[in-house]
Order: sequence, then C-alpha cells, then structure tokens
Amino acid sequence: MLKLYTDAATKGNPGPSGAGILIVGHGEPVEQSVALPVMSNHQAEFRAAALGLEAVINQGWQDEQVTLITDSQIVVDALDKQYAKHFAAEVTAIVQLAD
Repeated sequence: MLKLYTDAATKGNPGPSGAGILIVGHGEPVEQSVALPVMSNHQAEFRAAALGLEAVINQGWQDEQVTLITDSQIVVDALDKQYAKHFAAEVTAIVQLAD
C-alpha cells in the first residue's frame, strides 16, 4: 500500500502557487515540488492531489492501493462525495486518475 501526501500553498489568494508531493511505500520515498501558476489556494490543493496521482502512475504503481493524505478539508470532502460545486472539473480529473 502506498501513502500519497500532498500539500499546496499560494502567495496571496489567488497568487503564485506551489505543490509538494511525497509518496511512501516502495523503497525510497519519492518527493516532488512543482511550481504552479497563479491560482486560488483551493485550486492549488486540488492540483497537488492530481499531480500526486499522476506521479504514482508515472512510477508504474497504478495497480497499488493508494491512500491520499492532505490537509485540505475541501479536497477530502469533495473526493468523498465525488462532487464539488465550484471545483467539478478538478474533482472529475482526480477521480479519473484514481480509477
């Protein structure tokens, strides 16, 4: 089982953003930091989750069970419901990656 940790931050809201990804569970941890364009903090958190799942796939671990760990309550709630009124496209993209 893999644990995927994601986090994001913005300077201002909206503002220039960044995402951090950590994957543990297969040997050495995989760490990534990604510069993101100007976006809201919520958008950056959703993007971090999507980038994390893309990193899992790029490592060839798409058949592994993955636990996503994030400090973003809106991301957790939206993925649990598979719906977010203002972030429908982001939720859809993450659910497709998770499938």
